Amino acid sequence: MNLIDTGTTNIKLFKGENKKNFTCENKQKKFGADVITRIEKALDKNKKSDLKDLLRESIDEVKRISDTNDPCLIIGNSVMHHTYYGLSLEGFRKMPFTLSKENSKESDDIFLSPISPFIGSDVYPMALKLLDMPEENILAIDFGTNCEMILKQGERLFAASAPAGPAFDRYCPKNSRTIIDIDIKGSIIPLYNKEKGDTDCILPSAFLKLISFLANIGKIEKNGRLKDVVKLGDFTLDQTMIRELQKAKAAVESLWKMLLKHYSDDKIPKKILVCGNLVRNIDISVLKELNLVPDSEIIVFEDRMEYFLNKIEVYSDQNIYSLMKEKMITIPHYNMPDFEKCYLKSLNFR
Repeated sequence: MNLIDTGTTNIKLFKGENKKNFTCENKQKKFGADVITRIEKALDKNKKSDLKDLLRESIDEVKRISDTNDPCLIIGNSVMHHTYYGLSLEGFRKMPFTLSKENSKESDDIFLSPISPFIGSDVYPMALKLLDMPEENILAIDFGTNCEMILKQGERLFAASAPAGPAFDRYCPKNSRTIIDIDIKGSIIPLYNKEKGDTDCILPSAFLKLISFLANIGKIEKNGRLKDVVKLGDFTLDQTMIRELQKAKAAVESLWKMLLKHYSDDKIPKKILVCGNLVRNIDISVLKELNLVPDSEIIVFEDRMEYFLNKIEVYSDQNIYSLMKEKMITIPHYNMPDFEKCYLKSLNFR
C-alpha cells in the first residue's frame, strides 16, 4: 500500500514496500498560500474545477516521480478532500464551516474522509499514535499550514486546528539567489538543505532558530519589529517574514493554551508529541523559547506515515473513520473562550 499526504504546500507519496518518500509542489499554490484564499478565489471566479484539476495533476506528478501506478490511500485536510472529489466548497465560505453532503467517489485511489470541516484525515496517524501510547494525558501537535492539535484525556481525543499559514514550510525569499550558513554562538547552522542543493530555500527549523537568536540579542523587539537590517549572503531578512512567523506562532501558542486550559485535567501534560516538516532536525529548545510547545518532554514523531501504513494493515478505511468518530471530539478554535485575547498576547516574542 502507498500513502499520499496532500499538504497545502507540498504533496508527498510514501512507498510502503521500500519506505521511500517522494515530494512535489501542490499546484494549487497559484490560487494562494492557504486554503481559505484558494477557496475564496475558486468560489468568486467559479473555478472549483480548477482546484480539483490542479490537485489531481499534483498527485499524478508525485506518482510519476515515484514510478507508482497502483492505487493509493490519500489523506489531507477537509478542503483537499472536497476539491479532490469536486464536492461543493460553499460550506467553507464562512464560519461555522460545514462539510458537503454530496457524495462523489470516482477514483481508483481512496481519499480518507475528514472528521469535521477543520479536522481532516491527515490527523489519523497522530490520533492512532496517541491511542497506542499508555499516557492518559498527552498533547500532540502537527506543525503545518493548518496546524492540527490533539489532546488525549484517557481514551478521549480533543482535536482542534490553528490557521498557521505557510510560515512553517521552507521559505524561498524572492530577494535572494544564495543563502549562506550562519554562526550562532559558535555553532554553524545551515539555513538551507545542502543534500538537495536548495541554496535559495530556508529550512523552517533553521529559520526559527535564527529568529529566536535575533530576538534574544535584541535585533528583533518584543513586538516583532526588526531593529536593524540582517543580511546573510545576498539574502536580506525582512519584516514580512517575521510577521508571518509571528501570526503562525500566535495561532499555535494560543490554541495549545486554550486546549489545556479548558480540556486538560492536569493542565500541562508531561509529554508532547510533535510532527510535521518543521520538526525535522529541529532544536527542541527553540520550540520552547518561541512558546510553540509547552515546557514538557518533547517526543518527535518522524515516522508517522510509515507508522500509519502499518496501521492500515489492521484497520480498513471505514473502520478507522468509525474509530475516529467514536474517540474524537472536534473543537473549532473560534468557539474557545478567550482565544482571540490569547492570540493577541501571543503575537509578542517575549
